[in-house]
Amino acid sequence: PDHAAAGADQVEGLGDLPPGLSDYLERVSVPAGTVLLHQGDPPGDVYVLESGHLGVETQTPEGPRIRLRSIRPGVVIGEIAFYTAVPRTADVVAETDSVVLRFSAPSIRRLETEQPEVAAEFHRWLATALALASFMSSALSAHVIGLLTSSGLTARDAVLIASLIGPMQVA
Repeated sequence: PDHAAAGADQVEGLGDLPPGLSDYLERVSVPAGTVLLHQGDPPGDVYVLESGHLGVETQTPEGPRIRLRSIRPGVVIGEIAFYTAVPRTADVVAETDSVVLRFSAPSIRRLETEQPEVAAEFHRWLATALALASFMSSALSAHVIGLLTSSGLTARDAVLIASLIGPMQVA
């Protein structure tokens, strides 16, 4: 990936990104096919997809890889692992040439020390993104259960299949 400093005020389409973050983030170019996050790696940086498309993939215990979802611009990546301190649960791979805004763990700690008010706004913004992802996952699960049961699948099997959607939000 190609790294360059960037100002948050230069980010089109991410108007809700809190102001004052320009000294704490970097813009990273991610060529198509590059793995941005590796399943099993320790938690660390948080990213926001600025442009392009990313895919979330996981390796199953049986061996095959499963594509879980696509990520579009404006989506936060890595915040769950950052807050829970659990290893990355999936690979995140650039499906097209992409650009992400990287908030490294050290830069977030520096932000918390140097500008606690901005840091608090940043954490509120991340919490809102996390809550929205959780809500969307729940709504999608309910929709999938409804579709599956209306097509003749048992409720038990429909819930089992829909439960696979929950991990899609974790990267």
